[in-house]
Amino acid sequence: MGKRNSLLLHRISISKERFDLIPMAERLLFIRFGHARDEINSLLRVFLWSSSFDILNEEELNARHAQSLVFARVLTGKLYEAHKMIRNWYLSNRSIANKYNTLLNDETREALKDLNRYFGSNNLIKDVRKKYAFHYLHDEITKISMKRPTEDELVFYLCPDSRNHFYCSSDTIVNDAMLEAIEPDDKEKAQVRLQEETIKVTKWLLRFLQGYIDIFMKQYFGRTLKEMGAKKILIKVAPKEEDIVLPYFLAL
Repeated sequence: MGKRNSLLLHRISISKERFDLIPMAERLLFIRFGHARDEINSLLRVFLWSSSFDILNEEELNARHAQSLVFARVLTGKLYEAHKMIRNWYLSNRSIANKYNTLLNDETREALKDLNRYFGSNNLIKDVRKKYAFHYLHDEITKISMKRPTEDELVFYLCPDSRNHFYCSSDTIVNDAMLEAIEPDDKEKAQVRLQEETIKVTKWLLRFLQGYIDIFMKQYFGRTLKEMGAKKILIKVAPKEEDIVLPYFLAL
């Protein structure tokens, strides 16, 4: 574990009376976007942490891999829903879109264009969200199960602490079905596509959401931390990102 450092935060407090003076459509969008940004940022973190593989034995590697795909599926689902929210509550509200599009910086506007271009056609994230993120489909799993040779073994791990139970073959079959849908007969390529597209779209979404939030706060709360009445908060111990991993198996 590397050296842990302190972290400086700035707390902004806005009275509800002052917040309610902002046009309702804008303040509701600010709340929606702030929530979506925090959700996606958190899911990206746990996805990346669970995808960090050091030198592991076969059991640990399989469990960590299955866990990373759990977070990948949930993250893709949230990405799809977040863009749908942007489309329905931002782009469809012409008065807000026209106002903010002129205020956003070039990088944020480009991120929005990239998102609209990506979700404007068939895409991996939509397919994973529709079939695997929030649904337990039967037909695709049946097909993959039937493909397994009869001499193959199903593997499961049990432990006195049930938190460490790992139904390895159950995850393998479902994940194989998802990866087969992404890239038929090429699981390795499918996994690379899933990770690369998920991270790419996540960055676009976070960039756009943060861009809107920044403009909103500068308009209504103040253009500087001092104008916003920010108070300094010190987090005494903060780990570095590269030091964090998310194991599957836990000590008893």
